[in-house]
Amino acid sequence: MRERWYSDLAAQPPSTNSSLLTLKPQTSLAESAGAGMFEHRRYSRPVWLFVQACKEGSRTMKKSFALGMIGLAALAGSAQAVDTVRARFDSIAPGVLLEYSYDTGNSFQYSFAGQFNWTRDNVMPGTYAGLQGQFATFCIEITQRVEFNNTYDFFVDTVSSSPIGAPMGAAKAGQLAELFGRFFGGLVSNDQYAAFQIAIWEITTDNSADVTSGLFQIRNNAIVAGLANAMLGALNGQGPTMNLLALQSRTNQDQIFVPSPGALALAGLGGLIAARRKR
Repeated sequence: MRERWYSDLAAQPPSTNSSLLTLKPQTSLAESAGAGMFEHRRYSRPVWLFVQACKEGSRTMKKSFALGMIGLAALAGSAQAVDTVRARFDSIAPGVLLEYSYDTGNSFQYSFAGQFNWTRDNVMPGTYAGLQGQFATFCIEITQRVEFNNTYDFFVDTVSSSPIGAPMGAAKAGQLAELFGRFFGGLVSNDQYAAFQIAIWEITTDNSADVTSGLFQIRNNAIVAGLANAMLGALNGQGPTMNLLALQSRTNQDQIFVPSPGALALAGLGGLIAARRKR
């Protein structure tokens, strides 16, 4: 049987007065070598409408498939948009050595509290555009550790999604944003930097505004405790805030930092919102 195909139907359907529509077949590529003429075909109006519907359905399916592929490509692009940082932990300064507990005072240990100072790795620095050279952070995960002169790998993500495994959520992230907005720019002394870090640990670890009692607490440093409690007491949800991001690790202390506006835009993490990666 010879291959046959017919020209597209007219733009308008047969009139209601026409019960039949006669279509003249066109020559296919296979017939173009001169294989002869075809007989005419006659289509009733219902058949004509059915053929038109099939064609329209085919075009719609192709369009939907194309849009679906575009959507999948966009999702794939956002899923791999998480940046990384590799850096060496150098020191905690300004800051103070003090005693703290995160088990309601049952046991205490010594640690420096203050600004964490880092140097970005210059061989494999990671993909994040900010935090170049030397940079500073504060710790938001007291139950893990980082050691001086060791190099660590981090993911850059939102504060609310940190720490990994026990995210603090939007409310605590909002408190940290206000804490930074109110006090970060005015930190000068060792005691102030230590108190600022203690206030961060109080927010992320406990649910009170007193660093001398509760799940997290410090002892034997009334000056730092007083400064930290004053900072916490000032948080009312109405103060200035700062954009913050987190450095996340499954096995080491998560950190918080103030990104530059340009780095925020390049990372696609404006404000406190980012596409979460699946881990």
